[in-house]
Amino acid sequence: MDTLLLKYKLVFRKKRGIFKRGFALIEALLATSIFALLATAFIGSLIYGEKSTTVAGSRSRALFLAEEGLEAVRNIRDEDFNKLTDGTFGLAITDNSWKLSGSSDLTEIFNRQISISSIDPKIKKVASTVSWQDVNEETPHFISVTTYLSKWKEIAGSDLPMSCDVYCMQLPVGYISGICRSSVGACKARGEISERGGDKYCTIDKDKFCCCAP
Repeated sequence: MDTLLLKYKLVFRKKRGIFKRGFALIEALLATSIFALLATAFIGSLIYGEKSTTVAGSRSRALFLAEEGLEAVRNIRDEDFNKLTDGTFGLAITDNSWKLSGSSDLTEIFNRQISISSIDPKIKKVASTVSWQDVNEETPHFISVTTYLSKWKEIAGSDLPMSCDVYCMQLPVGYISGICRSSVGACKARGEISERGGDKYCTIDKDKFCCCAP
C-alpha cells in the first residue's frame, strides 16, 4: 500500500512539473506576443508622426512659396503693368528684381507656376500654384493662391470691376494695393491693414479677408 502511494506521489509530482514548465512556456509566448504588438504599435506611431510632421512642414513651405509668387508678380506690376502678359510662367530674380521666366521655377522639391489672365485691359487675375511630392509619397500635393492686380496708376476715376486690390486703391487712405488672405492675423503679419468692406470681393478658396498695403 505504501509502495503504491509512493508511486502515485511520484507520478503526480512529475505531471505537476510538466504542467509548470508548460505554463511557463505559455506565459513566455504570451509576453513575447504582447511585446511584439506594443512594439509594432509604437513604431507605427513614430512613423505616422514623422510623416505627419513632414507633410505639415512641406505644406507650410509650399504656402510660403505660393504667396511669395503673388508678391513677386505685384512687384512686377508696380514696375510695369504691361509686363504682366497672359500665360503660365516661372519666376527668377535678375538684377535684384523679379522677372517672369520660363513656364515654372523649381525650389528644392517644389514646382511653382504663375498663371496670368486678363479680366479686362486694366485688371489681371494672378494664380500662384505650388506642387510637390514628399519622399515615399505616391500622391502629389499642390496649393494655390489667387489675387487680382490692377493698373493702379490709372485707376482713379475709372469704371473698373471691383476686386480687393481695386477696393483698397480707391480708398482715400492711399493704399497701393490689396490682396485676399486667410485671416486678419495674416494681414497684420505682413504689415497690411484689414479693410472689412473689401471682404465681399474675396471669393476664392479660403482667402476671405481683404488686406490693404499702405
